[in-house]
Amino acid sequence: MPPDAHHFLHRLDELHLRFQLHFLDHVRLTRNLRQLDALILESQALALDAAEAARLLPNDDWTRVSLAQQRRLEVYEDARGAIAQAHAVAGLRDREASLMTARGRLVLHRYVRHFAGQTRRTRDPGRLKEMIGDLLALWKHLEPLATRLQVPSVAEEVSAIGQFIGFFLAEQEELTKAWQSGSRFEQAEGLEEVVANLQSDWQALVLSTPRELRRVALLDRLIATLDQALEHLMALRHANMPEELEVLVQHAAELLVAWQDERALTVAAQDSAPVDDAALHALGRDLYVTWRQQIAGEKAKRDRQWLAVHCDRVEEVERLLTARAGGLENDELAWLRDILVAMERSYDGVIAAQEDARQ
Repeated sequence: MPPDAHHFLHRLDELHLRFQLHFLDHVRLTRNLRQLDALILESQALALDAAEAARLLPNDDWTRVSLAQQRRLEVYEDARGAIAQAHAVAGLRDREASLMTARGRLVLHRYVRHFAGQTRRTRDPGRLKEMIGDLLALWKHLEPLATRLQVPSVAEEVSAIGQFIGFFLAEQEELTKAWQSGSRFEQAEGLEEVVANLQSDWQALVLSTPRELRRVALLDRLIATLDQALEHLMALRHANMPEELEVLVQHAAELLVAWQDERALTVAAQDSAPVDDAALHALGRDLYVTWRQQIAGEKAKRDRQWLAVHCDRVEEVERLLTARAGGLENDELAWLRDILVAMERSYDGVIAAQEDARQ
């Protein structure tokens, strides 16, 4: 029995989803023409297969299949022309810079999720320090390109990365001040939330990930921030911290010991069984499938906190693969970064829908 029209419509939808993920609303200079050519060839092959199936099942809804395939193929070919034109007028430096600024935008999305609109005394300064490091690493490669770019829009994107580094550095200073601002009770209350947030991150990003697939730098960041929070809490306790929060000091101290032990076990696991890229690729794809399952239904009813954490989990895989690639671009990294863009857009859409629903 040959496949019916519904089967081909489903395959066309899957193909179009790939186009949307990897080409729709992306900066054209960052797009891979080879990948789009493969997608176009697959669309054309589907049309031939559908024509053969239509010959064997002439009474099915083949007109719908043909129209969908033709319309979408036109979209793909138009996109290819626009991308090829963008590549033709730009130099290799513009393309390299555009790829790096695209990664910079992912850092900015991370800032929006974790810092924008939040009370400073409850935020993790270690996370912001890490983000500054990410942008500075990009800037190290961007700065030499900045004066030799041919496309004005790319030069503007590069300049924006430099401006955000300055903004983040100023914000880091404000966060440091915020931890020590307000009354002792307000400081302790803020630190209580900091510890709770760190514990949530540890559960979601560390304990939910096999030891051999963890980023040790993430564990170090969480441990360092917890240690910093505990130090502040100890200072407040010596200054007559409210008795009802005394238990927080003990809780933070116990967490610190447990996390340091878990770090040692993680390092030992990675030393004894080094992970290969295939395991990280598989984890990234599993996370993507889970995300696709979770975003069904109305945006206003989606769990924004779950989406935020899931972005963090995919980012961890991307960071590990980026480090292992030594700064080189490859198909798996490009795919994962496109997934992150889609997830960030989904998160933004959920926030907007929930805000509209409250009005």
